[in-house]
Amino acid sequence: MYPVQGATYNENGEGPLEYFGYFPAGGEFKIIEEPGRWDLVMGGGNENGGQVYSGNMTEYPDNIIINQGGYYKIDLNTVSKTMTMTRLSDSQATHSTITMPGYYQNWIVENDPMRKVSPYDNHDWYRNFELSSDSELKFAPGSWGYDWGTNAFPFGKGYKGGYNIPARAGNYYVYFNDLSGDYMFIDSSTGLPGSNYLNITSKVGDINLTFDYPSGTTYKVCDISTDLDGPFELCFDNKTVEINENGMVDFNEFKEAVFSTYDRPRTGGCHVYCYVQAHSGHQIIKSNTISLSVQIENYSIVIDGSGTTIEMTPLDINLFKAIIPAGSGDIRFKIAPESSSAASDMITSPTDNDVTATNGSFGFGKQGFFKISYNPLYSEYEVLIDLGDKTYSIDGHDTSSKIWQVGNANNWGNPANGLLLNSEGTYVGYMFLNTYFKFRENESSWDGLSWGAGSSSGTLAVNGDLLYTPQGFYKVDVNLNYMTSNLTELSSVSIIGSAVPTGTQWATDVDLSYNQNTGAWETYMVLNKGEFKFRANHDWSLNWGGTLDSIVDWGANLSVDSPGAYRVQFFLTYNGNSHAVLTRQ
Repeated sequence: MYPVQGATYNENGEGPLEYFGYFPAGGEFKIIEEPGRWDLVMGGGNENGGQVYSGNMTEYPDNIIINQGGYYKIDLNTVSKTMTMTRLSDSQATHSTITMPGYYQNWIVENDPMRKVSPYDNHDWYRNFELSSDSELKFAPGSWGYDWGTNAFPFGKGYKGGYNIPARAGNYYVYFNDLSGDYMFIDSSTGLPGSNYLNITSKVGDINLTFDYPSGTTYKVCDISTDLDGPFELCFDNKTVEINENGMVDFNEFKEAVFSTYDRPRTGGCHVYCYVQAHSGHQIIKSNTISLSVQIENYSIVIDGSGTTIEMTPLDINLFKAIIPAGSGDIRFKIAPESSSAASDMITSPTDNDVTATNGSFGFGKQGFFKISYNPLYSEYEVLIDLGDKTYSIDGHDTSSKIWQVGNANNWGNPANGLLLNSEGTYVGYMFLNTYFKFRENESSWDGLSWGAGSSSGTLAVNGDLLYTPQGFYKVDVNLNYMTSNLTELSSVSIIGSAVPTGTQWATDVDLSYNQNTGAWETYMVLNKGEFKFRANHDWSLNWGGTLDSIVDWGANLSVDSPGAYRVQFFLTYNGNSHAVLTRQ
């Protein structure tokens, strides 16, 4: 008989059991605890149920009698000593073979047949089974037309097309019933555990182990479903840490376990395979294996000769990216993990010589550098490293230090709005936006890269979906190192200064209005001889000056030499391209 997946058993292994099979009319049987032993016998009643009695060597209960032949399900509770039998349909599939395909034998469904428990029975199968390492497997009728599986071990109820069974390494007696999908793996040395419903599922997202938390900080790494009381341990290849029933571990103990199990610092991110084990009597119960994504290292590009470092951005668990601005000559660099500046830990070209290839595999601690030859066509270079397959790529971008915004507000690039790269590695521009838009590498075509909506608000993705914002005028910041964008709405743009005839000089603004037809912030006003600037939102955090032909952020005061009535137009785009026109009326 088979234990019931998800049921609770006491410390003696007592609880609900079930069996599915065919019983002939007139057949009689008893239920015993262990083959060959009659010190515990259960019987009495018939297919309609009835009391099941415990007997001994001198007094046995009556046989259980089958009056009407057919397929039945038996539900037995060894605590209450009660049983019911439920009649099943007479139309049940039969199979001539049952196999156990899995990773351990490359999922060859025809191999590894099980044996029938009895020549008179064609639904119960067994096999002596040694599994040298953890594996996933299923039961199948010798082909992939039908298979049984679920995510429970060492017993469970498989269903058609279900999960792979997460089997643990060990020596087992394996039993399987093809009517119900019930299976159990009985440890050949210790026997079937009394209670072992223990399953874990991964926490969503990456676990960033680059953080430093105070001692005693707990962190949730998984969800645990179980009928066991614990204690529980989270197990890696060679390390265990305590974990509670809510999946919480000491963050620093978990970090240490990962670092002692996996290569550091040469692994920037990896998938950690682990399982939970718990103690139940003399048994150690192991859960299914799960994969946790952990981020171990951040990296920086170190430019040879200048001492400049550029922090790389993690795009995925093993994928890192950075943008290197082009200079006036060749660029030589290595890549350093944040935890070490030792030459042996540097990510380098795969040889001791400089390598100018745009892609390939990388090495560690070589004398050579990655080398980018000077190319006047490129204003920046995108560097990607993949620590999973140990590869890199270098792509030049012809951005002329600018990227471009296209969307509904500017007829999708007629004309495009420019964003200029500043010294902090951020593209900045000022523009009118109306609902949907994107950024692209080239001003007048979609050739090259484009950037749209990322996986969360404020993030970008190469060739991503359309971005969206309500209609308005915005300061737009784009950082392609971090793949982020930020929009700051300019609710007002005004003119202020001694040239503005207001009650208090440099304290009172005169607002301009945005004209979508001209693309300028405008007003008609009288100007005195004197100085002035433009600013946003009646605040000095965003203000502009310089010269009328080239207005920049925080530029010098502008001036009016001849007082009079003017049409004031401020064309706000990006530094150096922004300008103002004062037209005498």
